[in-house]
Amino acid sequence: MRERREDGPRRSITRSVKERQVTRQHFTPSPHIEPYRQITSHERRLWHWNRTNGRCWYCGDDLPSVKRMCLDHVVTRRLGGSNEDSNLVPSCGSCNSRKHHRDLEQFRAYERQRHVEFTNAQESYLETLGVILPPLETRPQHVFAFEREGWV
Repeated sequence: MRERREDGPRRSITRSVKERQVTRQHFTPSPHIEPYRQITSHERRLWHWNRTNGRCWYCGDDLPSVKRMCLDHVVTRRLGGSNEDSNLVPSCGSCNSRKHHRDLEQFRAYERQRHVEFTNAQESYLETLGVILPPLETRPQHVFAFEREGWV
């Protein structure tokens, strides 16, 4: 669709390519990078990789590579989290998919429940044998790798 301008040639209604380009966020993840220089996504991923020496933020396992690691939102986008570096952490694919849209405490509760040694049926059977297990609430809290290692 074109519109005719009285003082000049026809012009497309759509915006020009330059007008549509989205500028990248400017941030300074490290004092070694010049301020306000646009950095590549690889540099950004490498900076997050180096925060934990190539280990998952949640479980502490070694990450496969800078390219294949996941950048997880601590506060998910669904809950209002941003794409800023302070909200992104390196994680393995399995922790990233298990965390899904949960916040950190919901993920902790999920991991704690997941690491229970017995199913409900097994616990019932043990109770019939006279074995009494401590209630889930009294079992120790799940501790993430970033808490053990002090990566905050």
